[in-house]
Order: sequence, then C-alpha cells, then structure tokens
Amino acid sequence: MSKTKEQLIAEVMEGQTPLVSVRAAAAYLGCSERTIARMCELGKLKAIKVMSMWRVNRNALIDYASAA
Repeated sequence: MSKTKEQLIAEVMEGQTPLVSVRAAAAYLGCSERTIARMCELGKLKAIKVMSMWRVNRNALIDYASAA
C-alpha cells in the first residue's frame, strides 16, 4: 500500500526518525523525487546514501523549506 501525499508530508512534519525518504522529501517540497536526489548529490540537502537510496536529514529539509 503506497502512502498518500498527505501521509508523506506528515512523515516529515511529525516523524520521529531523523531521516526521511526521497519520496517524502519531494512531497514536502512539492517537487519531483529526481530533484531531491539531485539536491542530495550536489550537497544542497544534508543526506546520506543507504545502499543505493538517499535518506534526507529531516531537520535540514525543514530548514531548507523555511529558507526558500
């Protein structure tokens, strides 16, 4: 079962984990998953790569959104 956009945004806003998925970050910022991955690759978002998937730092994502 895939999560709705609202559930993904809630994962960022109310989440208990310090890392969020690219999909949740994209829903939160209102852009594509590829854009988030590119931002991670370029160092515009604080993130780590786990296996082959990016995980975005939740606090850095919220800070980025409030500065934009």
